[in-house]
Amino acid sequence: MKTFTTVCLLSTCVFLGGVDSVEAQNRLSRNSRRIIITESAPARGIRTVAPGVVRYGGFSHIDDLAVEMEQRARDILWEMHFHYRQNRDFATTYAEAYNMLLQAKALHQAEHRGDRAAISRVVGELDELFHHVEDDIRNWRPSHHHRAGQNGLSGKMEAMELTLHHLMEDVGAAAATAEPPAPGRGSNPPVPRFRLP
Repeated sequence: MKTFTTVCLLSTCVFLGGVDSVEAQNRLSRNSRRIIITESAPARGIRTVAPGVVRYGGFSHIDDLAVEMEQRARDILWEMHFHYRQNRDFATTYAEAYNMLLQAKALHQAEHRGDRAAISRVVGELDELFHHVEDDIRNWRPSHHHRAGQNGLSGKMEAMELTLHHLMEDVGAAAATAEPPAPGRGSNPPVPRFRLP
């Protein structure tokens, strides 16, 4: 089974196709740098890219990341369709998740046109939409027919979030600072959203 590994050093990510996480760590550790392996997953239906560097704001891997975003969105939609239809507000949330797929396709088209302004706009919209869907499905449970394994909906959402954050790095979107929770509040604060500079 082919895997792809994404390795990040501060704001630089390296995509290593067909390389496991241990080998990726060894390759980058030779320079005595501290690294974080953010993902090692099956490359089912996902085109792996040759080793390369994604620099903040470099617009260097938009095409590959857009294709990956499309596949991640499809994975989420199929998972929702087969295993989560009994959940409250399914139809509305499914339509919003489908819009993530449409946005990923629009991103891919903007890349082929070389339209950086559209790419930046779509990436921001995708981030907002992703986090909205993420909030909507937070308490969803799979149907009793759901098979164990394959990460489920939460795993697929996490994989898409990683890809989205790599995409935002490549576009040059900066993380917005979120206010910390007030003392005594029991819930976790929302995940900081990204904003364009």
